[in-house]
Formats: sequence, structure tokens, C-alpha cells
Amino acid sequence: MDLGRIINSVHPPQFEENLSSMFDVKPMSGALGAEVVGVNLKTVSEEQAKEIERLLVNHMVVVFRDQHLEASDLSRFGKMLGEPEPHQFWEGSEDYPEVFELYSEGKKAVHYGSNWHTDLTCSEQPPKLSILCGVKIPPTGGDTLFCNLHLAFESLSETYKKMIIDLNGIHKSGFQVDTKSGFNEEGAGDKLKTQTTVTHPLICQHEVTKKNLLLANRIFTKGIEGLSKQESQGILDYLIAHSNRPEFTCRVNWKPGTVTIWDNRATAHYALGDFLGHERLMRRITIKGNKPQRGKLG
Repeated sequence: MDLGRIINSVHPPQFEENLSSMFDVKPMSGALGAEVVGVNLKTVSEEQAKEIERLLVNHMVVVFRDQHLEASDLSRFGKMLGEPEPHQFWEGSEDYPEVFELYSEGKKAVHYGSNWHTDLTCSEQPPKLSILCGVKIPPTGGDTLFCNLHLAFESLSETYKKMIIDLNGIHKSGFQVDTKSGFNEEGAGDKLKTQTTVTHPLICQHEVTKKNLLLANRIFTKGIEGLSKQESQGILDYLIAHSNRPEFTCRVNWKPGTVTIWDNRATAHYALGDFLGHERLMRRITIKGNKPQRGKLG
């Protein structure tokens, strides 16, 4: 492993001047993420929404502060960025079925999302993006980590890229107690609508940027097509650990009214459960995506 190449890995858009002519944009790390100032998401215009989507493609994660969005606000804004879809596991509200809430009582440190994952890769068409709003936030803890899957791919050796370019990951849904994945939220089982098994390329191409990225995660990726369990596990363990290196990450600290949008095609994330004894309530909408396409070398 070329540690120097990993340590020096940066995402060029993080260092551009004049990041937006419309908003004040503050990059969060050298790898990905930006805070956006100067917009009210309740009254965002079509032109502003297009600029937000451009910033999202460039920075992969965009964060807005002091935005207290009700379900109606979140539904309106989400529809400006694409087609909302009901979540595969969580029921939406009666008036806005595309908007759902994630509630944690703070009774355990491992909960839904408490491991690195890209949302719903167990679907044929994983989401394009997700929008998450902080409603009730613990006084300390509960941050979300994000990683740049393009940087993770680029920092692999050329030999390793060639070895895995034609491989397909096997992705499965299902809520079973799984201490390794952290995917064991109590009460989620009765909300599970379908159990699915799909395959996606381990190396995918972003549909907008055309950049290659890794698609493997601890929660949903359970094997590699054509390989034994032991053979698969060695590759997946390495790729997942490599993808989540600190040099490829940024961290979102939540406050009531914080809104974070992430490009699900280019990132993985990890919701920390370090808020024992405190409640956490989030409101979310998911935007429909397309089937991942295989990346290309050279």
C-alpha cells in the first residue's frame, strides 16, 4: 500500500476558489463535504436547487445550518432534486409517505446505521441522494461520518484495480441481529417490506462525473459473485477497511435544524451511536437513483 499516496489524497473541488457564485461555501475536509450558507431551504428557488445539486456532485456532502424543515418543507425541497421514493424499510408519514423519521431512544450504542454503508445497495436502483434533517439532537455525540469512495478507488494500486474491475458484489437486505454490521435495530423487522438479493459491480462509474468508485459496505455486501465465502471475505474486508480510512472522510456534527444532503452514488456513511441516555430524532427523504454501471479502467 502506498501510504504517501493515501495521505496526500485530496478531492480537488475542496480547494477551488469561488466555489459558488450564489452561496458562501466552506469545505469541511480535504476529502469531501462543504457547509453552504446563504439559502433558506423552505423557500429555495429552482435556480438555487440546481446550484445545490451542482455543489453536491462536486463536494458529495453538503450541510446547511438553522433549517427547521417540517415534512411538507422536506417533501417540496426533495422533489426539486429528483423523484422521492418510499424507503424500503421505514414507513413514511400519512400526509407525506416519502418522508419518514428515524428515532433512537439512546439505550444502546449500536443502532440502525452504526456501521459504514451506502444506502440500500440491496436494491436494484440504490438512491441517488438522501436528505436528513436534525429534529431532536443529543447534547453530545450522534455525529455522522462520510467517506469519499472515489478517493478510495483512486488510491488502490493499478494491479489491484485490474484484479477487481470485473467482479460483482452480492448485496442482501434483511434485519437480522448482526453485531459485525451493526444492522440490528429493534422493531425494524416489522417494517421490512421485502427481502432482496442483487448484484452490483465492485467498481462503479458515477453517472454524472464518470469517475470510478468502490461499491462495497459492511451492512449490505455479503459476498462476491463466483467466489467462495472465504475468498469473498478477504477482498471485502480489505476494500471496506480501505474505503473508510480517516484521510477519505469528513464528519458532520448535528444541531437542531441541521440539514445534510449526501450523494449516495459516491459516498458511504456511519451514524455514531455515542449518545447513550439521550434521544435522537431525524427526519429524512430519499431520492430515487439508477442502477449502478460498471467502471472502466484507462
